[in-house]
Amino acid sequence: MAFIGLSRPAQQPVAHVPAPGDTAAPIAGFTASAPRTCIVFLRHTGCPFAEATVKRLRSHAAAAPQDLAYLVIGHGDAEPLQRWVERIGGLPEGVALLTDPQRRIYGEWGLGYTKASHFLGLRSLIGLAALWPRGIRNRSASGTRWQGAGTFLVDVNMRVLWRHLPRSADELPDFSQLTAPDAKPAQGGAARASQSRT
Repeated sequence: MAFIGLSRPAQQPVAHVPAPGDTAAPIAGFTASAPRTCIVFLRHTGCPFAEATVKRLRSHAAAAPQDLAYLVIGHGDAEPLQRWVERIGGLPEGVALLTDPQRRIYGEWGLGYTKASHFLGLRSLIGLAALWPRGIRNRSASGTRWQGAGTFLVDVNMRVLWRHLPRSADELPDFSQLTAPDAKPAQGGAARASQSRT
């Protein structure tokens, strides 16, 4: 089992995090396959909160409307990420997986390192204990625990419609917000501003 401990590589350059209404940075190799895309930036491979996020996403994607696609982005090495995703049940059809080993895309979307209290604070430790009875726990890891997560809903022009930036590692995105009326493009392609716990 690979163990990353508290290793803290040099942080990548970090831009301003895009808010609803902003146009986010393009993602190399990604082409929108639906009018809206939910882009999920995970914590490190093997993280229990990342696993809980993927499982929550999987449940939501099974009943998602046809105008909504999903892109999951992880960091660390590609092979451990793929093995971890398969071990926790895989991703449904229509959910793409991308690895960002140097966290360049994370940085372009304003996601940098968190403070230690983000994942070692009491709230996150209680959240970790709550996941244990569900069989969700630390697994073979890749990446860095310091990297923050984030979830964005964008239109075909990469305009942000909604975002979720967790205040602590245990705070998972509420994917039901993706189908809320204000999380859909307004007529003419403009975005209605909506955000969650920024």
